[in-house]
Amino acid sequence: MNARIAITSLFLFCASSPSCQAAVAIVSAVGIANGTSVGVTFDGPLDPATAGAPANYVLSGGLTSTDAVLRQDGTSVSLTVSAAVPAGTMLTVNGVKDSSGNPIGPNSTATIQLSGLQAQDIGDVVDAATIVPYQNGEFDILAGGRAIWANQDSYNFIYEQRTGDFDVKAQIARYVSADNQARAGLMMRESADPGSKNVDLVLYRPERQLWGLTLRTDNGGQTTQPFARGGPVTPPNAWVRMKRMGNDVTVYLGTNGFDWIDSFKQTVSFPAAVFVGLATMATEGATTDRVAVDYRNYGDMVYPGAAINITGEPQNVSTLAGTTATFMVTAEAVNAPQSELS
Repeated sequence: MNARIAITSLFLFCASSPSCQAAVAIVSAVGIANGTSVGVTFDGPLDPATAGAPANYVLSGGLTSTDAVLRQDGTSVSLTVSAAVPAGTMLTVNGVKDSSGNPIGPNSTATIQLSGLQAQDIGDVVDAATIVPYQNGEFDILAGGRAIWANQDSYNFIYEQRTGDFDVKAQIARYVSADNQARAGLMMRESADPGSKNVDLVLYRPERQLWGLTLRTDNGGQTTQPFARGGPVTPPNAWVRMKRMGNDVTVYLGTNGFDWIDSFKQTVSFPAAVFVGLATMATEGATTDRVAVDYRNYGDMVYPGAAINITGEPQNVSTLAGTTATFMVTAEAVNAPQSELS
């Protein structure tokens, strides 16, 4: 009987003691080519003091962590590193605790993976961008830049090369700027040259509740704005999408990444291979300023479980040899907006 009481007491003690509970673990560590920031994600909430101590993060290859900042989500940390982080760098973490005080396992390690996207300040950017990549298409950006206008651009671009048709989306979870001409959104351009032709889906700062599209149809040519109109630009419920089909580029604005409440189609002429990605600019015409934008869920536009349900079969048609016959089929989208069938 006494043994049972002792065992029960030990169980109750462990259930309430941090030392008996499982600690957090590293989920991922992500860098970007030629970048000096690493985004580290853990599987639970962290203690701010230990998560924000640079000495708790050791990197291989002679690199050192010079700063560590716990993100607002409480589960991920932005590391500033002494030099560019190559793929395969090993990160070792000690001393970090979860929000209950449980220490991470001794010498917890993760191999730093590089994002599949490139990052570059295009043109005469004065304040270089700071970019922290995380898993699942997340990027926290402080970007400079003077303009995406006239015949030369100056901004930050996080991009990939796409060939042929594409359909990408991104969520804008945070957007802070004091300037009315700041930009965040998606861009397609022919090259990284500042004068490259491009199509830019623009969200202006949230205080303006305005979105639009700018267009440069010729390399070195002037930029025009086919449209700008009001719309809900309210992070984190601000989503953008760009779809290319042949020579048509359609841009979309939404609030949930599923239903798109506004769109605009522009016919353009671009080569098959283009650069596509996140375009961020601080302020039109100014020389020193930066805008803070947190992007989430950048990647292909996919409706999970989407299917087409045929609701009306085609009817038999008699026709002569060498002539054209037309068949009509009616259908509905399942687990996707009906507009996706058009």
